[in-house]
Amino acid sequence: MSAVQGGEGTDRGIQQQVAATGRQACHQRDEDRQACAQGGPMGAGMRAQVEDCRPPGPRGAGLRHFNLPKWYRNKVPKRYYSYELLLWLTEATATGARRSWMNQDADGVAAHGDVVDRMQLEWARLRPDLSFTSLGVIHRVLRASRLILEASDAFLADYGLTRGELDVLSALRRTSEPLSPTTLAETLLVPRSAITMRLNALQARGLLSRTANPADGRSSLLVLTDTGAALVDEVIPAQLALEDALLAEAPVWAIEGLADPLRALTSAWEQGRGLRDGSSKHR
Repeated sequence: MSAVQGGEGTDRGIQQQVAATGRQACHQRDEDRQACAQGGPMGAGMRAQVEDCRPPGPRGAGLRHFNLPKWYRNKVPKRYYSYELLLWLTEATATGARRSWMNQDADGVAAHGDVVDRMQLEWARLRPDLSFTSLGVIHRVLRASRLILEASDAFLADYGLTRGELDVLSALRRTSEPLSPTTLAETLLVPRSAITMRLNALQARGLLSRTANPADGRSSLLVLTDTGAALVDEVIPAQLALEDALLAEAPVWAIEGLADPLRALTSAWEQGRGLRDGSSKHR
């Protein structure tokens, strides 16, 4: 590929491939060649071979819009026209190869790629025997989560909160019944020790209170204080505005319809987590 990458000509393999395409095109039925030269609809065989080729033209929609003068299409012998077609295919293929190479960095990562693309490329070089397709999904989900938490924590610092503490307060605000620490931990998918630290910090600020759990003497029930409820009502609109701003930084097409695939992922994983937890309890 050095000749293509250097911009000095096409690679011999590309030339051979294009030449084979040109020879096949020349052996198509006569009506296909006539339709192509006269600007009419192409036959299925010819179209299948050149469906990825888009020569310059008023609409750029295939060979029937070839940007050639009418006298050329009508007067030039078909054999010569086929040769010109071969030349164009050669140049178009080489141009596409050069453009693809120019849109990559020195490591072969596409210009529009991200850190995860580079991770996959580096691992593929180290372990070509493995598939790193799942890495492309999992690590992007993890990076998105970390970026969201980073932005949220920086924003909520003005309110003296972390995102984890806001999640606790929000869970208590949404329910009309007191919640136990165990229920909070299960709802928020965090370890019990992390919930305990958050509860202690929020109780020390007078944002929630604990009462004894009549159903379990070893546990407690949690409710928001009036101060805690007022703080949640103040923070939530501002937090939603922040999240809207984060989503607005991404292209519209990347956000539309994203909730359904994410719901499918989390639902499947939460169901699997429940099955794993259930099986471990019976060991």
